[in-house]
Amino acid sequence: MSRHGAATKSKRKPQGRNSVTLQSRVSILGLGNMGAALARALLRRGHDVVVWNRTADRAAPIVAEGAVLSASPAAAIAASPVSIMCLIDHPAANAVLDSEGVAEALAGKTLAQLTSAVPEDVSDQAAWAKRCGARYLAGGIMVFPSSIGRPDASIVYAGDSSAFAEHRDLFNCLAGLSQYLGEDPRVAVGAYCSAGIYALGSIALFLETAALARHYGLSIETYYGLARASADLVLDRVRDGADRIATGRFDGDEATIDMVLSAMNGFCAAFAQTGIDARMTRAFTAHLQAASAAGNGEKDMASIAESLWTARGTAGSAAGTLRGHADSLCDSESGRVESEKELMLAADERFRQAIQHAEITARLTDAFTSQPQFIEPPGSDASPAGMAASSSPNKYGAV
Repeated sequence: MSRHGAATKSKRKPQGRNSVTLQSRVSILGLGNMGAALARALLRRGHDVVVWNRTADRAAPIVAEGAVLSASPAAAIAASPVSIMCLIDHPAANAVLDSEGVAEALAGKTLAQLTSAVPEDVSDQAAWAKRCGARYLAGGIMVFPSSIGRPDASIVYAGDSSAFAEHRDLFNCLAGLSQYLGEDPRVAVGAYCSAGIYALGSIALFLETAALARHYGLSIETYYGLARASADLVLDRVRDGADRIATGRFDGDEATIDMVLSAMNGFCAAFAQTGIDARMTRAFTAHLQAASAAGNGEKDMASIAESLWTARGTAGSAAGTLRGHADSLCDSESGRVESEKELMLAADERFRQAIQHAEITARLTDAFTSQPQFIEPPGSDASPAGMAASSSPNKYGAV
């Protein structure tokens, strides 16, 4: 056993160490796909990494790359000034923090909790960590494991400001866009949940519509090109929507609720004719239907966000209404499909045009993928370096 409580350490030196980076020690608790990626990113940047995993065999590849395997969570935490937890879920994090010796080992240390949770979970955990004499940060990882360590990767943190300031260089090794959001740890988890739902929802819509494209004879390569080329349109509408939400300007000068609803009704009819279950498409259409029924049909579709915020006190009844819209939407469209031949012909024509433009889109895709671009938001220094520089559960809780 080493003085870290370690079971084993590889004799092979880790590759790619940067001699100019800080040689500080950090402990990683949890070696799933994400935890292993965190450990490897730190090893690449020259940090001494102590690891612990419930299944010790899973640590073997990381140990072979230069990490030290600790015998227990408490030993891992005691070995380093900062410990990063990245476990499967909140209950798993609770179990580890409840294990023998952990509370005592945390005294004078920093705990960065990157385990997925809900915002209210981390308040209790932060208070518990403080009682143990530790500084606490909650965090949300905004990328998949393959992006960890990249300058354009993003992780948000909230909690003890002095802990973030002291260990910021370490956090930047994990993600170039490490951002501190304030003293309330719930904020980081709220940001993680919001942005995570947005990202995964976007992916879900791509997968759902890929099935529709397949029905109309588009290869996945062609459809990917079309989806990739539309990314600039999506970003433009996100920017516009953010500005409208910030300023309260919802005049219908671009895309009104009723205009978008008409298009979405057509898309739902197209899905209904194919027999493909379009749950994501129905959900958005239900939001549009509810907004139109509330008299907001002439407002910009960004007003949906304001309506959802205003109605948050009646979320239960609103959710029931939306579910009713969603469940009935494609049924009603399917029932009318025979009387909507012109609509379906128009949908077919749109897909035929898409196929005709596939070659051009493929060229655009090559341009996009061969030269990845970081698109800077208007009026801000949004380069990876600029954003990193300017960015500023139970008895615990976990992120």
